[in-house]
Amino acid sequence: MRISIFSDSFYPYISGVSIAILQQANALAARGHEVSIVRPRPGKSERVDAVPDLDPSIRVLDTPVTIPHRAFARLRLACPTFFSTWRKLRTIDPEVIHVHTEFGTGWEGLALARLRRVPLLGTFHTFFAEPEYLKHFPVPNCSLTRGMLWRYSVGFFNRCHTVVTPSKAVYESLSERGAKCRLEKVSNGIRPPRMQPDEFIQGRRAEMGLGGVTFLYVGRVSHEKSIDLVLEAFGKVWRQDQSVRLLIVGGGPHEEELRKLANAMDCRDAVRFTGPIPNHQLLAENFYRLGDVFVTASTTENQPVSILEAMSFGLPLIGPRAKGLPEMILDDQNGRLVEPRNVRSLAEAMDQARNPTARGRWAAEAGRMALDHDLGQVAGRLEELYGDAIESRRVPD
Repeated sequence: MRISIFSDSFYPYISGVSIAILQQANALAARGHEVSIVRPRPGKSERVDAVPDLDPSIRVLDTPVTIPHRAFARLRLACPTFFSTWRKLRTIDPEVIHVHTEFGTGWEGLALARLRRVPLLGTFHTFFAEPEYLKHFPVPNCSLTRGMLWRYSVGFFNRCHTVVTPSKAVYESLSERGAKCRLEKVSNGIRPPRMQPDEFIQGRRAEMGLGGVTFLYVGRVSHEKSIDLVLEAFGKVWRQDQSVRLLIVGGGPHEEELRKLANAMDCRDAVRFTGPIPNHQLLAENFYRLGDVFVTASTTENQPVSILEAMSFGLPLIGPRAKGLPEMILDDQNGRLVEPRNVRSLAEAMDQARNPTARGRWAAEAGRMALDHDLGQVAGRLEELYGDAIESRRVPD
């Protein structure tokens, strides 16, 4: 099949969405499909000849007119022009178009699916209408705005033949808000990691001063991730055991503020920030294994790739009972679920994770659960959905 993927979020901007797209595109290309990706054109200083870790057979096409996002470094907003992308797609002649975002590049994909009369699929990745996300946009953060954004998203995805929902939470949210399209739950997927020798990991831990139980966060360092709550909960655990450590891997608009917050705490010497690390390096060097327990306080998650990756490395998980996380974190099986935005509940779970017996039991189950999200199975399921859409020859309304 000839598959064209459209997304406003893709390399050089790194997010869970861009990583999921890259891995799914690679898996589809490995199965013999012709895959192309349409993204917003990067800024001049960010352009490179190739996308790291992307199958060289996959073509990457840029929308011509973009502007930088004021809050997220490297994220560009596409201004749809349609004609330029339409000309590029003539040489590809896609049989199916898959949109992963509902903004400028997504609208290009929708319009071109109509013009070229090919079926359109979508994936709903992000709860943009949540109050935590709205902080990054110049709009009133109120119930009226949230309702309008939900209607916008549902209206966009209702133009698709099929919409992929990585979590049950998204499936139910779209259904409750009037989605009329076909909804199919399909994981973002994860490929099995290549493990570095234990000696390599122990050496890196020693270099970073990670001697005791280390709590790990990996992802965008942004307000909606509620990392300040993780810091506060960690401070409580540290008062009981000053050998524990907190490692925050990633960058983002909240990083400087978080560093200042950490530096003002008694536990400041036990907190480590790495800054942004490219995903291919993160996996190749097994950064997840620098931690003993993965922890997040975010209440806006659909199916975060970082948690899939943490499971693939066998890390126990701690996170709130919110959105898609209860589908990934099974309480007292592969980690602990905590009450949303509750520092005391989070600290208690982190304190329990210091027990090596509990950690070992949770880690074993996390590794087993990672197999349920095998990227090969995900690619096979996408093939089926693409085939169904092509067979139906349905065109978006």
